[in-house]
Amino acid sequence: MFKSARIEEQIEREQKRPRPDWMRLLKLKKLRLLIRDRLYRVAQGRDVWRGPIAPTAQPIPVRVKWRRN
Repeated sequence: MFKSARIEEQIEREQKRPRPDWMRLLKLKKLRLLIRDRLYRVAQGRDVWRGPIAPTAQPIPVRVKWRRN
């Protein structure tokens, strides 16, 4: 909850600047959504601690050579 509030403050501060950095705003808003979703899952009892909040990991592509017999 503390991280979410801090990120919300950063978003508001950035939006009040004369020329807001839209890339920074985009990153902050995505991070805020990730935290909000994690808090919701934890409150519903569907999430367990998996370390720091980060974007979901994507599977790593693996090359496989197929041989014909």
